[in-house]
Amino acid sequence: MDTATDPDRPEGVPADAEAEEDGGWALGPVDAEGRTGVWRSWRADGSFAGTAHWRAGLPHGEQILLHDDGSVAVEGKWHEGKRVRLRHRRADGPSRETGMDQLPETVRVMIQDFDEAGYFIRQRFHTADGTEVDPEGEPIPPRPANVPEVAQHTTRHGHWYHQRFEPCGEQRNVGLHRFWETDGTFKSAEYHTAEGGLLARIGPGTTGRGNPLVEAARAGDAAAVEACLALGLGTSPGAALHAAYEEQPELARRLTAEAAGDGGTERAEFTDPRAEPERRDGIPDDAVWVPGLLSWAAGTALDPVTGAATGTWRLWRSKPYLQADQPVVAEFSEGRMVRRREYLPWRPDRLEGEWRYDGDRVLHRSFERGVRDAETEDLPDGTVAHRRFDGDTRLVERVERDGALVAEVWFAEDGTRSAEVCPATATAGDEAEPVEWWRGLDESGAVIAEGAVRPGLKGGPVGEWRLYGPDGAEGPVVGFGDLRVRRTGDLGRFAHGLHGWRTMSPPAALAGVDEVDWAAYRPFFGASEDVPFLLKGLAAAEPLVSRYALGVLWDMLLHQHTVSDVAGPAMRFVIALAEAAPDAADLPEFVLHVVTRDGDLEPTGQLKGLYASAAGTEKPEEYFAEYGVEPAYHRIYGDLAAAVPTWARAAAGAPGADPELRRIAFHLLAVAPGEAAATALRELTAAEAGRGAGRDPRTLAELLLCLALVPGDATRDLLEPFLADEDPLAAFCAALSWVRTDAGPAARALPALVDALTDPPGLDGFGGLWFAGGGASGDAIGALSLLPPEHSRELLGRMCALLGEASSFSAPGIARSVLDIVFPTEAYEEGAALTADQAVVVRAIADTVASRDVVSVNLNEVLRYNGLPCTAPELRALRTVEGG
Repeated sequence: MDTATDPDRPEGVPADAEAEEDGGWALGPVDAEGRTGVWRSWRADGSFAGTAHWRAGLPHGEQILLHDDGSVAVEGKWHEGKRVRLRHRRADGPSRETGMDQLPETVRVMIQDFDEAGYFIRQRFHTADGTEVDPEGEPIPPRPANVPEVAQHTTRHGHWYHQRFEPCGEQRNVGLHRFWETDGTFKSAEYHTAEGGLLARIGPGTTGRGNPLVEAARAGDAAAVEACLALGLGTSPGAALHAAYEEQPELARRLTAEAAGDGGTERAEFTDPRAEPERRDGIPDDAVWVPGLLSWAAGTALDPVTGAATGTWRLWRSKPYLQADQPVVAEFSEGRMVRRREYLPWRPDRLEGEWRYDGDRVLHRSFERGVRDAETEDLPDGTVAHRRFDGDTRLVERVERDGALVAEVWFAEDGTRSAEVCPATATAGDEAEPVEWWRGLDESGAVIAEGAVRPGLKGGPVGEWRLYGPDGAEGPVVGFGDLRVRRTGDLGRFAHGLHGWRTMSPPAALAGVDEVDWAAYRPFFGASEDVPFLLKGLAAAEPLVSRYALGVLWDMLLHQHTVSDVAGPAMRFVIALAEAAPDAADLPEFVLHVVTRDGDLEPTGQLKGLYASAAGTEKPEEYFAEYGVEPAYHRIYGDLAAAVPTWARAAAGAPGADPELRRIAFHLLAVAPGEAAATALRELTAAEAGRGAGRDPRTLAELLLCLALVPGDATRDLLEPFLADEDPLAAFCAALSWVRTDAGPAARALPALVDALTDPPGLDGFGGLWFAGGGASGDAIGALSLLPPEHSRELLGRMCALLGEASSFSAPGIARSVLDIVFPTEAYEEGAALTADQAVVVRAIADTVASRDVVSVNLNEVLRYNGLPCTAPELRALRTVEGG
């Protein structure tokens, strides 16, 4: 053997051995197709590792790996690059072959088997005397007759299983996976894509999705089809209909024949856990439940000879978390689905999606609130056309072939081209990412700006863009830098506006912005150091730019109803800019979202009260923090109060003024601290009430709700006449504020609150008011929970009845309110007996929990806050004073 002569080659490694990626070495013959014959390998330290047979550049034949002591670690068999079987042996001493290290010491041999495609399917474990054990080293129990030989047992999980997955890398699950209890009872089955995605799961102990039998048929996996049939998955109700719906007529025909006793083979019976749900209104009596589709189905005709679906099928897809069913209409021709329409569960007259199959052409359309939003057209030659719409206006059409851009055109509202995009060979950025080339156009079709964009309909602009003047002359270059600008047809205009943004002088409203140590404050997203530039963008002349800057700031300052540290100093400048542009509504609207936690009245009142009580403290921001409130809010409320004259002028509404700005402004007056704001709000309410028949019902309702934030005698005098107003919306809003401000005898507000429990037609517009908590009934219950017990308890039955009708979104709020009535000061103490009133509420909530197929996190939080368990059986098990 030749000895290595270079310093990097260990002693004992031949000079002509090749370096391997793992640091080791290998030597063997090579022909025109690559490695062939027997190859020897050495580890990085020069020790001999083993031999392997190759053919045509692929492992083929026997493989031997050795332990450090020279004993055999792995005996492998390969076929054309795929594993067939690997036998691992444990070393008696230290070894760098570690395949057995994770197993118990008693396991001396592990045998891994692979199928013809090279996927791992089984492993077996043996002790020193040859006894077969499981991965935990425990004895293998007797194999039940229905459990196939390829399945293995694990004591830790207490079941038999047969799985198939990639042997390397991510070890993704592939194809059919089956599981049985130790006694042979079928547990579950799954079917996965070649990429590891779960297509279907079914079993007595699972909620399930789809049917592995149907997915195996779609994949052309004949062996898996037979295995699923042996499990009885073909006896799932409607399995033949499911197969036909998924364009598997041969399977549908076979299942239909077996169900009629003509199949010639007895199958195991399978009880599908997805039991038939409630048949809601609108579902016809002849509709059948198909668990694999999670749908009711009617009109389900099958060709008696071929098993193919025919005609028009109607489905109602179960959506328990929405307490509704999604209507679906599918049309079939010769077993193939040629059209499918899906409608909104809560608006069955509105389309959500549509698919058309016309020969080899496939058209998919999506809808937003029943209006076409996007469509994708696939053609046989690999061409795909993507289109986006705004109502009847086509926004963009992008054509790709085999995934590569052919052309993309954006359109203005009048149908003229606003931009065109073409393939580009240039790259952008330090990492040389691929790009496409964008040209923004004016009304005449002349280029106004051009530059690189990232690929795809979501790819925004990158790098530097060239601007052009009206006469086509070259203008300046503008860089997008780190701005993440959305791809729209207006990018040319945006590029011009960006140049103006970068070069403009800061407006007077931003005086002092550079004196703030922005790096000392944390945002939710992005970098605080960008705030001055974004604030300047709010004053940009180009609306595209100012809206973009506001959107970025919004994410930095306000997220999930909370404000970041940097919101404190930033909102001072936002409010100053709003005062400098008194006719614009966008900045005041943002301010309103910030100061009201996105329109939530109760926390708004808490913030306002906290600001007032902090007035005499030395460190008011720390005072806020002590109460668990963001310290930034103290500074924000102070700046809000300083701008009261601006809000008052906007709320007064000069002739021709934006009514939305007026609405925003009087809400800001309601929130702003100080008597000046309260007085201005009361005067606005009195003026609106004084308009008599000319008053605006929505404006008046909003003002009456706002009065809840300015309690006092003057507010009581304003509210009192409206408690019996002819307009039920005004009376209800007045009653809510009457109770919330403790304005007077509670009985005065009872009629309007009680009437609202049924959400009468006169209160239809309540949910759209800024400070509305949701539906009228939910806010009514919340207000009733604030009343003395002699009023609220008389209505417990009616309020609890609403729980059964409530949606998943409103149920937690109603539960919280009724629990506040029966647990007014202290939470339930474990083991205590429920009073009669408490029992009524708890039983109603238990019924609500039991009726939901989906766990409500918010409802569970309400129950835990009140010291109660979260499951229906536990709630029903609580004893009452009478011992029930």
